[in-house]
Amino acid sequence: MSECYIKPQYPAEEVKPPFHLASWDIAMLSVHYIQKGLLFIKPQITSDQENPVESLLNRLKDSLSLTLVHFYPLAGRFATVKQENPPSYYVYIDCNTGPGAKFIYATADLTIADILLPVDVPVVVQSFFDHDRVVNHDGHSMSLLSIQVTELIDGIFIGVSANHAVVDGTSYWHFFNSLSNTFRAQEKNPGIPRPPVLKRWFPNGHGPMHNLPFSHHDQFIRRFEAPPLRERIFHFSSESIAKLKEKANSESKSSKISSFQSVSALVWRCVIRARCLPRDPETTCTMAANNRSRINPPLPNEYFGNTVLTLTGKATVGELLDQGLGWAAWRLHEARESHTDAAVREWVEKWTENPVIYKRTGHNPYALLLGSSPRFPMYENEFGMGKAVAIRSGYGNKFDGKVMFYPGYEGGGSMDLEVNLPPETMAALESDASIKALKTIVPTIPSTMNHPTVQIISECFIKPEEQNHPPIYLAPWDLAMLSVHYIQKGLLFIKPQAPTTDHQENPVESLLNRLKDSLSHTLVHFYPLSGRLATHKQENPPSYSVYIDCNNSPGAKFIYAAADLTVSDILSPVDVPVVVQSFFDHDRAVNHDGHSMSLLSIQVTELTDGVFIGCSINHMVVDGTSYWHFFEMLSHAFRAQEKNPEIPRPPVLTRWFPEGYGPVLNLPFSHHNQFISRFEPPPLRERIFHLSSESIAKLKSKANSESKTNKISSFQAVSALVWRCVTRARRLPHDQETSCRLAANNRARMDPPLPTEYFGNLMQTVRGKASAGELLGHGFGWAAWRLHEAVAGHCDKAVREWVGNWVKEPFIYQFGQFFDPFSLMMGGSPRFEMYENEFGMGRAVAVRSGYANKFDGKVTSYPGHEGGGSMDLEVCLPPETMAVLESDGEFMGAVCSY
Repeated sequence: MSECYIKPQYPAEEVKPPFHLASWDIAMLSVHYIQKGLLFIKPQITSDQENPVESLLNRLKDSLSLTLVHFYPLAGRFATVKQENPPSYYVYIDCNTGPGAKFIYATADLTIADILLPVDVPVVVQSFFDHDRVVNHDGHSMSLLSIQVTELIDGIFIGVSANHAVVDGTSYWHFFNSLSNTFRAQEKNPGIPRPPVLKRWFPNGHGPMHNLPFSHHDQFIRRFEAPPLRERIFHFSSESIAKLKEKANSESKSSKISSFQSVSALVWRCVIRARCLPRDPETTCTMAANNRSRINPPLPNEYFGNTVLTLTGKATVGELLDQGLGWAAWRLHEARESHTDAAVREWVEKWTENPVIYKRTGHNPYALLLGSSPRFPMYENEFGMGKAVAIRSGYGNKFDGKVMFYPGYEGGGSMDLEVNLPPETMAALESDASIKALKTIVPTIPSTMNHPTVQIISECFIKPEEQNHPPIYLAPWDLAMLSVHYIQKGLLFIKPQAPTTDHQENPVESLLNRLKDSLSHTLVHFYPLSGRLATHKQENPPSYSVYIDCNNSPGAKFIYAAADLTVSDILSPVDVPVVVQSFFDHDRAVNHDGHSMSLLSIQVTELTDGVFIGCSINHMVVDGTSYWHFFEMLSHAFRAQEKNPEIPRPPVLTRWFPEGYGPVLNLPFSHHNQFISRFEPPPLRERIFHLSSESIAKLKSKANSESKTNKISSFQAVSALVWRCVTRARRLPHDQETSCRLAANNRARMDPPLPTEYFGNLMQTVRGKASAGELLGHGFGWAAWRLHEAVAGHCDKAVREWVGNWVKEPFIYQFGQFFDPFSLMMGGSPRFEMYENEFGMGRAVAVRSGYANKFDGKVTSYPGHEGGGSMDLEVCLPPETMAVLESDGEFMGAVCSY
């Protein structure tokens, strides 16, 4: 949006001679700038006040100008005196001729949730910083300090890029804290409580000028590009850290190991284990060490510049993994204890005799580098917006094995670790038992942040125009569903433009009125959905008969809600946002709750630029086929715009029962507590993966080719891919039996077949089985053929056999018992005509679902938005399993993600 340069507001008392660099500074010429920043909640805008962002920018510029009075080297530029023979290269800071520090104002159409909710740190965070991929030597032509203020939809990110040859982490945060103090002081010429000590430290007999043995910077500058990395924040609570420290000291029979050393040892061991390295090579864990207090006499904390060296713990891979946590922590403790004044001075002396410039030249799979410090007062920086909600960093100085330590948001000694690893290594780390035991996996948003919420504006009940219908008795497939959730599916549309004149009706108001009318008309044909469940029961002998009372009910529920969210907020995040669950009514309700809750509830949620129509229907009353049949007829009635429209495909409401049974089926219970359970899955990630029609065609061709057949369908081929890849991601024992269940529609399988319009449940599951070893040891076509055999065997005889067994011994599906962590359940169908449903807003842009019926291994298939045989897969897995799946070459080679 804008950029400018800021100079110190008034001349410093002392004259500004060239600012000389010490050995620690010069060694950093070829590494990146330090890039760290803070994320804040944006202040609310009120009509009677100045725009808070504009006020922030103005005050921040003034505060920067005042702070630079004390930190004036940051307003300068590098300059060099050099010669070729003999080669000599002398770099210093010219504090007088530069334009000053850079100040940038930028905007991004993102929310705080977009930054904090994804499992990995989004790549877009790198664009919140200036000087991307710049090395410190570039400070000859670029500012030594750049502050970028990025305005988000509901947040502000303040990103600071400072030249690493001018500051280390301690000086960086000292400047940040001083800038914050000046901002809060609101004085014209405030002093700062801790002015920087600008005099550089040189050992006796050296300095202030260091000549490098080069004649041109090309001789020592390298531009490093890291390989593809995943970057993730792991949180360690103060309680977890205390346990690690206690364990490390106990195993080492010591009390000297620090919290930082304990956590570092854990990360060292777990990352090396995740890399699956041979046992003999040496591995290292290198830690950044602040030398201010190690020099004798010590330098003040306010010393401005670099005093960082690294110290290293070493061990062979075998030693590190065979010995305990305490052994590794003690190695790091010994390395730190040996880093004394003598060691520091020895390094400086050697560097002075033979200057070296640090270069990041490539990947060392045996090394780990730990940077920054949880002791830095990062969250103490405030700029009129309260405490920051998160710390994030830019591209600078990241590579395989780089780990940054930050204080945890809640304080109290907690820590956040920013870990950078290749995808396959990160996936293995996420599955490491030691990491999982500490519950560091699931990312959280601080509770102080305003979560997006859905506000209910109005609700009512809708009845069909015609009343008085006989009870609808339920078939075996219906009754077996008493303890599972409602079906919750919905469509996301682009909101019509607001009216431009007073004579036009508000398009959302028009939508709501027409949708209510259309629902009333549609319920004439689908009248069971306006009813309630009812039960006849007795205790001795136990009997429980459930049916639909179509008359004694207020009708189907209709809700209008609003949310301060955009379509992008729903579709842009890697994972489906949790807020989508609130676009549906009857959250966590099981079908038996239809005795007191509506069997159908439609919620229309108005977004900033979109409309979501979410439909919750009792899964005892409908299966997926009947659900989308109703949705399609509702859309038809909406578009017909007639008072009593006919529908092209009326439902067949007569339930099917096996010969000799029905219509009343008695369950062997006297109370619903005997068969109703409330299932709560573990924390899951939910992500949409897209398969193009071309990719599916290749999978189908490959499966049939490997199986020497032409009978394997597209859906069977896709299901086999998911089965294999999820099983691999779970890392199961070879002899563990695993299965893949497919939802099967029985209408066409019956003899004679039932019509497609049969209204109710006619769904069963068919299952392919294999041990994990068989599944992964054989090819893709072998797995697809197992599923094809399961589907081919599901005929009229198999269907009637299931029904015959059920009526003899009725049972109710229980999620906690029916599904296991070794199985996969493929639900939904790409054949359902979801995108054919329109409500005056054009074609929907996405299909999404609610909380209902989700568990580890549930995969729901939808048609792809572009049609043509494409598919979207909604995959639900624990975070650590999903992370491994995202790194699976076979899976990711076939899919693409939104």
